[in-house]
Amino acid sequence: MSDTTLANAALRPVRCDAETDVPHLMRIFAKRLSIHTVGGEPASRTRCALEPHEGVEHMGRVRELREGAVWVTFTREMPPYQARLLRPCAREERCGLYEGHPGRCLAAEPERWEPERMGELGVLLEGAPELAAPVREFDLPREREEAARTVREIETVLDRVLRAYPFPGGVGLSAPQIGVPRAAALVQPPWGRRR
Repeated sequence: MSDTTLANAALRPVRCDAETDVPHLMRIFAKRLSIHTVGGEPASRTRCALEPHEGVEHMGRVRELREGAVWVTFTREMPPYQARLLRPCAREERCGLYEGHPGRCLAAEPERWEPERMGELGVLLEGAPELAAPVREFDLPREREEAARTVREIETVLDRVLRAYPFPGGVGLSAPQIGVPRAAALVQPPWGRRR
């Protein structure tokens, strides 16, 4: 082994050895999360990829994408239970996140907030008369199909908003904000499950 090889090995960060199977449902979730991006099939097994650490939570790759990557949270005691879409790494330097990673991982620069752009994304702006109109609650189960359709409409606009502004602290969107006078809303907590 040459001195150069030894030096390179010494510089290479040691990775956490935590590894886990990815359940089929989580692979489906990862694929759905990244539906608007181009990438390979979700992996059936993933590893932590972080440097050794004390905590039980791990972030591992499920699907690598040109526009970013889907990562999952798991612990040594349980399989992946949460997924999130990360922006692509900058390419200036070799990334130390895991061996073979194509770029340098940086905190994403937040896009400048432009409230006017929300209108282009399908969200009514403050002052719109529709936001002052009374809303009707759903009569469930009779209006179950209409409620499901309304939630899908909210989800479509919310997906569009999240592609423009990630809102890492979480975000919510109500039916009146998309011009539907019904009592329904979706909340996306920080990297959690939509409710």
